[in-house]
Amino acid sequence: QQLGHTITTNLPSNSLVDADSAFVKSWNIKNHTEQHWKGLTLRCIDEDLDVQIINAANKTKLPTHTLQPEHWEIRVPDTNVGYVASVSVNFMAPKHPGTTVSHWRFFKNGKRLNDDLFPALNCLVMVVDSTPCTEQSEVSANCN
Repeated sequence: QQLGHTITTNLPSNSLVDADSAFVKSWNIKNHTEQHWKGLTLRCIDEDLDVQIINAANKTKLPTHTLQPEHWEIRVPDTNVGYVASVSVNFMAPKHPGTTVSHWRFFKNGKRLNDDLFPALNCLVMVVDSTPCTEQSEVSANCN
């Protein structure tokens, strides 16, 4: 039996976030297992990558990074069978536009739990240029 569905309480996949800004991703997770959840954590399993993207207009390389969580591991509240646990992660968006994702898995006592029973949680966002829109600014996703 699976963990059940997760309901994103805010920021659905592909939401727009400003570059170099802080934001919060939250989930409500229903315990559909047959056991009380106690001592569970969610751990970020992203690699801390330093990626470079090519700016097509002038062929320059721009540094970009993955989403940076404030904490790489968070506690899941103890949750009775049939009840919902709410969890939130504070993130910092990369400094440059692009699509990025952060992957989270369930752990107990330092061991990763079965992905069939405890499926992954992900935060997928589209990072957009946060510069103010002016007549001189280039077309941007948030300048409409």
